[in-house]
Amino acid sequence: MPKTKIVFLCRRAWPEIGGVENHVREISAHLQKTHDITVITEQSRPELKRDEVFEGIRYLRIPVKNETGSKQEIWSWLKEHFSLLAEADVIHVHDVFFWLYPFLHRLARTPIFTTFHGYEGDEPNWKQKLWHQAADLFSDNNICIGGFHKKWYQVEAGAIQYGGVEEIFTHSQRSHQKLPRKMVFVGRLAKDTGIMQYLNALALMPVQHRPQVDVFGDGPLRDNIAIKIETEQLPVTLKGVKQWRSADYQKYDVALVSGYLTILSALAANVPVISTYQTDLKKDYLKKTPFAQWMRIATSVEDLAVKLGEKVGANSPESLQWITQQTWENSAETYSRMWHEKS
Repeated sequence: MPKTKIVFLCRRAWPEIGGVENHVREISAHLQKTHDITVITEQSRPELKRDEVFEGIRYLRIPVKNETGSKQEIWSWLKEHFSLLAEADVIHVHDVFFWLYPFLHRLARTPIFTTFHGYEGDEPNWKQKLWHQAADLFSDNNICIGGFHKKWYQVEAGAIQYGGVEEIFTHSQRSHQKLPRKMVFVGRLAKDTGIMQYLNALALMPVQHRPQVDVFGDGPLRDNIAIKIETEQLPVTLKGVKQWRSADYQKYDVALVSGYLTILSALAANVPVISTYQTDLKKDYLKKTPFAQWMRIATSVEDLAVKLGEKVGANSPESLQWITQQTWENSAETYSRMWHEKS
């Protein structure tokens, strides 16, 4: 029986690290035995091959002149390689539906699906909402990562996911409540991840009560963070970027994370999570989830400082029971089921 031909479209993909990148890689890995998968993405670095097969997945990279490729560059490449789209059994778009607009009339018989991953800025403007709604209109169905899209983008989810975990640890060395001495932040060093709130809260704590914090990630605030750490003598170490797994969290007492995949990984490691938000959108991003009840979500820097100094123990049995169902295999099955319901 021939494999179903799937084309994924996404701005960034393997070997880059990030939420969408990891999501596409994991979904592809779990489906490639029964599906022929091609990932079309931007050539984010000149040293990356434009055509490459890795672990059974074909990656085609569109050469772009700068970090954010122009619409014309993308559309010209897709026009030249239109046969890839025309011969696909399914096209599945990850947050870049505008790539397809010039070709929709020629793809009328091709099933098209969309996954809506994140959000833009403190609050989406009318144009960002319109892009989402247009993508939903021209898609046969969609998957929303998180439950906030209906309120903020007026997009009704065909299915809601949060990602998946690769390994789960049901046992914990934290059998009793204790003061945390070592914490970890994993994420982009940018405004929306709450990194500055964590550092500001740490600065409010008495020096002798401040836990050690390792920071894994990079981003536009890196230099500002380095200056703040040195100026205020914070017990924080910048560790750079690495591929993060659930087992890595077990070296720490608490995870300071606010993205879905990092939260799931920390919960799967049976490590307590402290998150924070700066906007109403991020508040809904965190609280409109089934796992909000198992995190400590701080409402302000002062509240965060208190939570950083509280004793922590093992996560609840309910959180462990829920996390065992959040596998990449189950997530991939949602994709496959949605595609084949349409066919």
